[in-house]
Amino acid sequence: MPQISKKVTFFRRNYFFIMGGIWGLMGVLMIIFQVMDVMAYGYTLIGLIYAVVGYLKRDLALEFISWDEEKIEISEWQQSTQSYK
Repeated sequence: MPQISKKVTFFRRNYFFIMGGIWGLMGVLMIIFQVMDVMAYGYTLIGLIYAVVGYLKRDLALEFISWDEEKIEISEWQQSTQSYK
């Protein structure tokens, strides 16, 4: 099956880990410096959620189009593969 694929950039491939790190770091720093304790735990939780989503979607970072006589398959960034007859 012929395939055309696009190389995904570093930031797009690791978007959820980068954003999770930023949110988590902000939360941890707020906990350390005791600034707005309730928000700090929320920020830390959001950072962890971003990291988990990034881990679960790590295989969906590819972008490609493949085809044969029967179908065309298209996969966009962070989307599941769609198939058309």
